[in-house]
Amino acid sequence: MKKYIFKASQPNFPQLYEAEKARITKGLEGVLDIQHIGSTAVEGLGGKGVIDIGVLAPREKFGSLSEALEKLDYVHSQTGSTPERLFFYTTHPDPDEGERLYHVHLTYPENPEWNNFLRFRDYLRAHPDEARKYEQLKLTAIEISRGEGSRYREIKNPIFNRMLDKYSEASFEEKLTHIYGEKGKEWLKKLPASLEKVKEVWELSEMRPSREMNFHFVAMALRARQEPVVIKMGCNEASLEHEAKTLKTFDGKGMVRLIDFEKSLGAILLEKAEPGNSLSAVYPQEIDEVMDIYAGVIARLKQIPAADPTQFPSIACWLETLNHPSEGAIDKELLDRAVTKCNGLLNSMTKTHLLHADLHLGNVIKHGNDWIAIDPKGLIGETEFEVAAFDIFAPSEIPIATRDMFLKRVSKLAEKTGCDFARLLDWFFVRLILSAVWSVEDKCDPARALKLATLLG
Repeated sequence: MKKYIFKASQPNFPQLYEAEKARITKGLEGVLDIQHIGSTAVEGLGGKGVIDIGVLAPREKFGSLSEALEKLDYVHSQTGSTPERLFFYTTHPDPDEGERLYHVHLTYPENPEWNNFLRFRDYLRAHPDEARKYEQLKLTAIEISRGEGSRYREIKNPIFNRMLDKYSEASFEEKLTHIYGEKGKEWLKKLPASLEKVKEVWELSEMRPSREMNFHFVAMALRARQEPVVIKMGCNEASLEHEAKTLKTFDGKGMVRLIDFEKSLGAILLEKAEPGNSLSAVYPQEIDEVMDIYAGVIARLKQIPAADPTQFPSIACWLETLNHPSEGAIDKELLDRAVTKCNGLLNSMTKTHLLHADLHLGNVIKHGNDWIAIDPKGLIGETEFEVAAFDIFAPSEIPIATRDMFLKRVSKLAEKTGCDFARLLDWFFVRLILSAVWSVEDKCDPARALKLATLLG
């Protein structure tokens, strides 16, 4: 069983690629393009230390090019190849490694994989912070898979695909104006001036906007003594103020630490979690481990002293939306069932405490040796409501999701978090319908939430 051995980036990788490109180009006729791809194509990004070379050619040239590559001492790997991409490998003596592995990936222009390779490489080259984050995700995948090659690829490949999806989605500005309309446009116009004030007040330098922004502006920066921090700003001032109050109440216990809040600027200053990769990156490949980590975060969040219920709204405030949905947007039978279950659950809650309230896997990130929560909403409710925010299915699993899979995963999650299975299952159904109602209000597609809800209906 071949193990994945992680190797640090080396400055001579580009030279090794150029030398090999020059060597093989002489023997390859009809090639349209040759590119350096993979981890060694990105400065500072660690990996296997393999020089990956992408070769683009018309499909009808595959036969002659395969023969040419074999004459250049490359071996065609049947197991590593697909109908769209042929895979070859060879080795050359290397003063650092003794022997270095070279891969050639032969594909044709119509294969979207080619553009994905280049788009991913170019993005990481242009955003060193994202490259470091990707490296940490790979290290997490290695740790979970214990370096076993096929298990590592099973974990890493969905990470790659999800990151590609992020790079293709709507911009922060488009999302903000989609939700807030003219108010969002006005806020965006004032953002540059607001950022200058934030830099001055908190004495920040090297501010770098995050690529992962939905409805808040998020940026990394350095504070005095080179302390890494995160700035979060938005046009919903009340929401940010409430988030700051919630963070202050948790005081770093199972949650990211609040450093400061400037109400006049609508800005939150947070500690920066390092490395910052989320649990969603390795789910569902490692269900048990992810659920164990999630349960640990839930346990730490429950350890804070009882919060003043007059300072935080109840989960009932959110759930009131179910009583006033957009006309005809959600199937009435599903909606009525959700309202009935919701009322029963609210009326029978016994132990309540301050919740994060939006603890999906993307909001659980690694910080040092621990995992912590980010982006809390701060509501009073029971643990089962909190845990029902868990992403039972990854987006890629939605088409194959079944009721049996749903029930088994909820049962396992209930056991690990100490939740009542029946209440947890009902909260999952209610939260899915609530998510669908919100999607309709935000002019988004509720199909995913409704599909999962029907599995429990």
